[in-house]
Amino acid sequence: MTEKARLLVVDDDQTTCDALSLMLGLHNYHVTTVNSALQALDKMAEENFDLVLADLAMPGMDGLDLLDEIQKQYLGTPVVIITAYPATEIVIQALRRGASDFITKPYHPGELLTIVWRETTRTNLDNTALPNVEMDTATQSYSDSEMDEIGLLLAGLRAESNASCVLLVDLAGRLLAIKGFTEELDIPTLAKTAANNIVSSTGMASAIGEAASFRLNYFEGERHSVYSALVNPETFLLIVFGHEIRTGMVQLAARQALPRLRGLIEFGSQDALPTMPAPSSADIRREMAIDLYRRHLLNIEKACDMAGVSAEKFRSLLIEQGIQAPE
Repeated sequence: MTEKARLLVVDDDQTTCDALSLMLGLHNYHVTTVNSALQALDKMAEENFDLVLADLAMPGMDGLDLLDEIQKQYLGTPVVIITAYPATEIVIQALRRGASDFITKPYHPGELLTIVWRETTRTNLDNTALPNVEMDTATQSYSDSEMDEIGLLLAGLRAESNASCVLLVDLAGRLLAIKGFTEELDIPTLAKTAANNIVSSTGMASAIGEAASFRLNYFEGERHSVYSALVNPETFLLIVFGHEIRTGMVQLAARQALPRLRGLIEFGSQDALPTMPAPSSADIRREMAIDLYRRHLLNIEKACDMAGVSAEKFRSLLIEQGIQAPE
C-alpha cells in the first residue's frame, strides 16, 4: 500500500476508542471512532473504510448485528471483532458469520498491529510477508473466496482452541495462510522447522510399521507449545498456544476443523494451476522416501517400502536426482 489504511473503530466505551485511535494513529493509520453500531453504519454510508474494528458487547445493536449489516451492505469490508472472552460461542458465531479475526482485551499492541496490518493488506497468499519478516510464501493456487473460507476456518480454530496463532504451511515450509498474534514468533524458522520435522517423523513412523508420517505432533515448551496436524500429504496445520491452554482443547478443536479444511483444500485444488497438476500422494511418498534416504534416516529397504517401488526403480530415482545409489 502507498498509504496507510482507513480504520473505523466501534466501541461504546470512549476511553477504548481514544486508546485505539492513539495507538493506531501513531502508526499512521487514519482512524475514525464511533460509539454505537448505528453510528458506524451512518459513517460507512459517508466514507469508505478498509477495516472495521467492532466491540461485540454494545448496548442496543451489538457487534454481531453490526457484522450482519456490514456483510449485507458492504460485503468485502473486513471486520475484526473486539472481545474480552475469545473462547466463547459468540466469538465462534461471529467468525462463522464473516468476521475476519478477533482481538482480545486487554489489547497487546503487537497483536493489534499485526492483525490490523494483515487484514488491511490481505496477507494470506497474495502478499509476501508479515511486517518486518522475510519468508517464503506459496504460489497462490486458490481463489480469493476460497482463501477467505480457509482464513475463516483458521480464525475459528484459533478461537475454539484459544491459540496464539494458527498457520497453514506446505511441506516445503512455505506459508499458505495465518491467523492470530505472531509478534514474538520467528514465523519463517517455525514454518520451515515444522515442515522438516513432519518429513523426519516419517522415518520414525516407518520404523514402527506405519505406512505414512504421524498425523499429529506435539511439542511442549515453558511459554509456548506447538501442535501440528497433517491436512493432506502436502500441507499441515500449525497451532501455537500458551502453556496455560489445555492440550486436549487444542487437539479437539483441530480434529473438528481438519475434515472441513481438507474439503476446502481438495475442492480448491481442482481448478488450481491446470497446466501443472498437483503431485499425487504416491509422488509425495517417493519424494519423502528419497529425502529421508539421502539424509540417512531410512535404509534402502525401508525407503523402497515407503516409495512403493522396487529397489531397481528406487535406484534409478536416486540417480535421476544426482544421489549416489547403493550397489
